[in-house]
Amino acid sequence: MLVCVAVGLGALWTALPSPRAQPLHVDTEGIQRHEDSGAADTLGCETLSLTPKDVATYFSTAHEVSAATFHAESIILPCSFSGTLMKGGAKYAWRIHAAGAGYLTAEATGQTQRFLCQAACEKALPALMGQ
Repeated sequence: MLVCVAVGLGALWTALPSPRAQPLHVDTEGIQRHEDSGAADTLGCETLSLTPKDVATYFSTAHEVSAATFHAESIILPCSFSGTLMKGGAKYAWRIHAAGAGYLTAEATGQTQRFLCQAACEKALPALMGQ
């Protein structure tokens, strides 16, 4: 027989820091720009750029979503940016697409988190959102 006891776990859960609240340290030397050279229209990608501060703003503003939600709602334009960052003592590879779709992949486990940043990023990162 398996018995689960949940008494006291609520207090433990709320005491743990939110992953979004952990400080990010973006590698300032390694932001790379990617463009799909086969795309018929670049949709203004050539004018976009991201700074380390923009990357930190993105991941503190965007919302993590399931793979199904990401697949259904993400907009992938022909340009993106990638690099590495440290979060909570762990190293991650990141990729952010113009229009607000992004990924964080843990180097140690290979686990990928998917993020969408739509309305919130229109204010925080207007250039990324085509504003």
